[in-house]
Amino acid sequence: TSNLESISLARIIGEAARLSELKVIIGETPGFKRRFGFFNSIVRIAEKEIISPTICKGDVDLIIALEATEGLRQFRKYANKKTKVVLNKRIISATRTSKLQISFDGILNELNEKASEISVADAASIADREFNDTKAIECLLLSKAIERGWLPFEFDILVSALFQVSSKDAFELHLGALNYFTKNELKTVQSFPSLFSLMTGNQAAAYGAISAGVQFAFGYPGSPVTEII
Repeated sequence: TSNLESISLARIIGEAARLSELKVIIGETPGFKRRFGFFNSIVRIAEKEIISPTICKGDVDLIIALEATEGLRQFRKYANKKTKVVLNKRIISATRTSKLQISFDGILNELNEKASEISVADAASIADREFNDTKAIECLLLSKAIERGWLPFEFDILVSALFQVSSKDAFELHLGALNYFTKNELKTVQSFPSLFSLMTGNQAAAYGAISAGVQFAFGYPGSPVTEII
């Protein structure tokens, strides 16, 4: 649950699943009109083939919430008694225009009562203080999930996944954030050459358009397909 930063979170987790030879599918639910740019990224992982990214109510194992209000909203929709939550200590003011108006302490109290386990991090403050870059926020929260053992991957696999999906310029920043809470001994990153690549539908559409010879693209600002452009 995030603003645009969650795209990389979903891709890191999805790529780690692919490198672990698991089946994975990623879905995104935009909420641009109602939630001022917020949307949910869904990652489904299984050993067998997955047909749809849709998640049924009560079927979520882990929620990583980059914004607390939206995290609570999705918890109420999809969580069960075993659901674990990584919560960023952050409420964005735009979300207060929605019907769900609640303080961070109120959110935390409800999650402590209903979630199986919850881990909280002031990721925005840490990103600003330790990395001087807000792009570290998502990997800081992912580091919290790793610290608690809530992801089905070895740390080295997650590092390799990060290497696959990050730009060269951003890799060191994201790696530092990914290891912030876990403090693992960093080894040489293993690259996994492959004929396959994990990407969103928007990315696939963009690559397809370029391959077909498209030279110009236009779209309405704020629409779910802006990423294609």
